[in-house]
Amino acid sequence: MLNPPQTTNIVIVPGSSNPAQTKNFTPKEADGSLGQSNKVIWKNTDAVAHSVTSDTDYKDQINGAFNSIAKIGLVPPGKTFEFTFTKDGEYHYHCEPHPWMQAVVKIAPSKF
Repeated sequence: MLNPPQTTNIVIVPGSSNPAQTKNFTPKEADGSLGQSNKVIWKNTDAVAHSVTSDTDYKDQINGAFNSIAKIGLVPPGKTFEFTFTKDGEYHYHCEPHPWMQAVVKIAPSKF
């Protein structure tokens, strides 16, 4: 479960720091499943640093806070942030410096 065979990938798109831009986390709704693709990787392709921060201050029982600021700080341009969810559920998140950037990761229960 901590090293699933697949990852779920999300891109922080260029221009995301502009409040008028509605596309920022792509996909806006990402789907993964426990044991298969519950490791999520965000890649920042914007020219500005961003965060990946839980809307609910979620803390995973194994991996701790779902918050890039607590783990690595802001995600610099060209860099990534990884988080592995160990429980199924819907995890809404945003960018702390740019709160209009909002999205959700949905982790389905294991199929095995």
